[in-house]
Amino acid sequence: MTPLVVAVIIPFVMALTGPLLVAWDARWTGRAAGGALVATAGLAGWFAATSGFSDRQPRPADLFHIADDKGGSWWATSSSRAELPPGEAVRVEVPASGRFKLWGVPAPKLDAPRPQFGTGSEGELDLRVTTASTGRSLLMSVRPSVSLSGVQLNGKPVTLEAGKWTAIGWRAAVPVNLALTGRAAKPGALEVRYLAAVDGLPSGAPQGAGSPTSWTPLSGGRAVMGTARIPIR
Repeated sequence: MTPLVVAVIIPFVMALTGPLLVAWDARWTGRAAGGALVATAGLAGWFAATSGFSDRQPRPADLFHIADDKGGSWWATSSSRAELPPGEAVRVEVPASGRFKLWGVPAPKLDAPRPQFGTGSEGELDLRVTTASTGRSLLMSVRPSVSLSGVQLNGKPVTLEAGKWTAIGWRAAVPVNLALTGRAAKPGALEVRYLAAVDGLPSGAPQGAGSPTSWTPLSGGRAVMGTARIPIR
């Protein structure tokens, strides 16, 4: 959408700046600048009026299945509602990330493995996140209720601030294996919001409006989202 919006704005900018350039110099330089403005506006209009897709570069699909931990289940898209099968489209909220703006229609429940959360020793944060099967992507937001020191994610130093959300992402075609460790001066908890996805839709699933692709973390896959509360003892 971004190129389209910019392309629509450009002709209006040209219309405002064109008279200024002509007034600046009515000789050949002004006429050349004016001609360049007209050409740019025409090109911007062409970009706005065409999709840019072709047989060689087909429009990618963006349709997937997503479920939450409260019983909701949807065929969903992060693109146009034209991707969705028939049904009343509703907004699907993704607590793990504010950047996902999804539309969805009700769908049957599908099996999709959820991440497993494990905890560790007294006086420490020891969050272990694993999946039994090969994952496609995992997005988490975590928020500790107490101050932590020596925090590491898979052995690398990171910063977690008490009372603030921090995003953690994983995208690789291997089972998820994350370890978030640290030390706490007093007991508390770590709030977790997650979105996990695996490849593949079942036979008979609706098709998107374009060619299958993995251009988004979720297209053509099955995703689950939910929350967890990990004690920091």
